[in-house]
Order: sequence, then C-alpha cells, then structure tokens
Amino acid sequence: MQGDFITSIKSAYNQFTKAEKKVADYVLQNKKEVLYMSIMDLADACEVGDTSVYRFCRTMKLQGYQEFKMKL
Repeated sequence: MQGDFITSIKSAYNQFTKAEKKVADYVLQNKKEVLYMSIMDLADACEVGDTSVYRFCRTMKLQGYQEFKMKL
C-alpha cells in the first residue's frame, strides 16, 4: 500500500503548487523521518507554512495530516 501512495504523490506532482512541491520533495526523500514529525516539524523542514502541508494533504484527497501519515 505504501508504494501506491508514493506513486500517487509522484503522479500528482505536476498539479501541486510551489509550496506543495517542496512538501512532496521532502516527503519522497525522507519517508521514514516524516512518520515521526508533527505537521509543524514537517512545515519547518520544508520551509513552508503548516497550512501548505495541510493543503498538500487535501490535494492528495486526504482528510488531514493524520490520514497522510497513516497512508505513508
């Protein structure tokens, strides 16, 4: 299942905003670390606002950050 979610991030990549692409890049390169990060930690690591991380989750058709971490 994890591979499917990573694939869907990659296939949706071109429709992301600039901030969402930063989040996607970080997630794809640091899958394991992201699992232990809060939404604020991830936002800081990506140098975006936590709203951008939440928007990334919504763009991926998820309810929010918790569901994102479960999918990952």
